[in-house]
Amino acid sequence: MNLLFSSLYKVGHEANEPQIVTAHHDRPEAAQYINELVQLVLTNANRRSYHFQGETVEVCSALAQYHNGSGDLCYQQAARIIAARLHRTELRAREDSSNLVHEIPVGILIQAFIEDAVSRRLLIVKSDHDQFLDDESFMTRAGLPKKKKVFKAFLAELSLDGEILDLYVCDSSGSHSKYWWRGFLELQEKRDDAHNTKTFWDALDREVLMPLKKKHRVDHEIIRNAMILYVKSNDHFELSDFIQTTVGKYEPEDDSLSVTNLTQALRDLPTKRANKLFDTSFGIVKKEIKARFKRTYAVTEDIDLVIKSGLEDFKGEIQAIEEEGIKYLKIRTNQDIYNTFSKPE
Repeated sequence: MNLLFSSLYKVGHEANEPQIVTAHHDRPEAAQYINELVQLVLTNANRRSYHFQGETVEVCSALAQYHNGSGDLCYQQAARIIAARLHRTELRAREDSSNLVHEIPVGILIQAFIEDAVSRRLLIVKSDHDQFLDDESFMTRAGLPKKKKVFKAFLAELSLDGEILDLYVCDSSGSHSKYWWRGFLELQEKRDDAHNTKTFWDALDREVLMPLKKKHRVDHEIIRNAMILYVKSNDHFELSDFIQTTVGKYEPEDDSLSVTNLTQALRDLPTKRANKLFDTSFGIVKKEIKARFKRTYAVTEDIDLVIKSGLEDFKGEIQAIEEEGIKYLKIRTNQDIYNTFSKPE
C-alpha cells in the first residue's frame, strides 16, 4: 500500500472555516497514526455500502480530482473542497439540532489517498479531537486519541482507471449519522434495512443454522435461541457485535463443534453468495425475519413444551437429565407452579 497524499483539518463550530494542520507532514508518528487508522477502517467488519446521489456532488467531484490529479497541489485542492463541505454541513446540522441525537463534536478530518497494485482508495475520516491532562506538566492539551480511535469514516474504492468499485461508510460508535452520509457525503443506501434484515436471516438460516442442526442438535437450539434473542432485543445490527454476543464465549455441548469454524462461517455470510449480499451494519426490521420465535416440542404424546421467545439463560432454564435409565427435562419455574406439582410435606 502506497500513501500518495494525506491531509489533516481541524473541523469544529468555533472556527469560521476548517483549519489545516500542517505539522504532521514531516512527523513519522503522524504517518504511523494515519496508517493505523487506514488499516482499522479497511478491516472494519461493520460497514455499509452506498452510491453517490449523482456524479456532480462535491465529494464525488473531489474524488475524481484526486484520481485525475498529479502532485500535491491537485490533492490539496480536492482536500480543501471536502473539508469545506464538511464544515458547512456541520454548521447546518447544528442549526437544525432537533434532528441530532448527540451533539457533533470538534474533530480532526483526515484524508488519505492510497494505492496498491490493483486499486486506489480515498479514505475520509473524522476522528474525535479530545482533551487530556499531560502527566508531566499537568496542563490541559488537545489531540487525537491514540489507543481508542473514535471515528466516522468513508472509504471509496476505485479501479486503476478511475471506475468507482464501491463506497463504504463505517462508524466506530455503531451508529450511521445521516448528517455524515446523507448531508456531507450525499450518498444513497445500496440496500435498505428491510432487504438487509431479510437477506441476513435467510443466509444465516441456510448457511449456518440448518447445517448446525444436522450435526449438533443441542448446540443448535442454544445458539439459535441466542440469535433470536439478539434480533428481538436490538434495533441495530453490527456483525462483529452479533458474533461476539451469540457465540463469542460459547462453550459447546458437543465437543466436536468448532466455535472457531462457526465464527468464521458467520464472518463469511455477507459475501457467501455474490447475488445475496447484505451490509454488516443496518437497522433491524423485525417483521422481515420469518423464523418462528415460538417453538413447540412434543415431550410426550400428552405433553408439549412451548418456548414463546428467546430465553436469556437457555442452559439454566431447560436441562436434559437421565436417572436410572429414564430421560427427563428439568425446567426452572416459579414457586406457584412448583407448588402445583410438588408433593405436600
